[in-house]
Amino acid sequence: MTQPGSPQPSVAGAAGRGLALIAFAVVLGLVLLQSTVDGGEAATSDTTAPVTETTQPGDDVTTTTAGDGTETSTTVEGEPTTTTVPSGDMQPRNELRLIVVNVNGVTGSAGKLTDQLKPFGYITEDGANGTGEDIQDSVIYYEPGFAAEANRLAAEDLEWSLEQVQPKPTDIPADLPEGVELHFVIMLGKTEAGG
Repeated sequence: MTQPGSPQPSVAGAAGRGLALIAFAVVLGLVLLQSTVDGGEAATSDTTAPVTETTQPGDDVTTTTAGDGTETSTTVEGEPTTTTVPSGDMQPRNELRLIVVNVNGVTGSAGKLTDQLKPFGYITEDGANGTGEDIQDSVIYYEPGFAAEANRLAAEDLEWSLEQVQPKPTDIPADLPEGVELHFVIMLGKTEAGG
């Protein structure tokens, strides 16, 4: 019994607290369930957070045109611009094949970059030589359907600008292996080769 003048326990308050506790437990359970897979092992996938690159006014942006090696350079004016690469399921690196092409005049640079990319798990071909003019800034060409993976390669693995990622043209000025599906062709220019 309660003493006269003492507060009465609130049935509604206790019920509300109980419901809140149950709701919290359900949400926590769903979160834990979603983050585990068969046998309680942590889920793994080759996903990544969105990659964001911001260009500030006054920044120089250089784009290399495929094929003829011509370059265009522009200076960003006006407001900052932000480019965001969406996240989502991506092909694992160990299922992607690439080749590095030397278009910079620095002997051994394609092999050196290839060696730097191997620990990420990519399937790599031996370096190749370009058949056109040397270029200043590198370009990563990608097969259709692999834009997100190419952006991951540029931004995360190489720490290059997303401006250097372009769809693969039909004719690449390089001695590429025949009959090999290449997801990426990295045209290694003078800037990134240190030349």
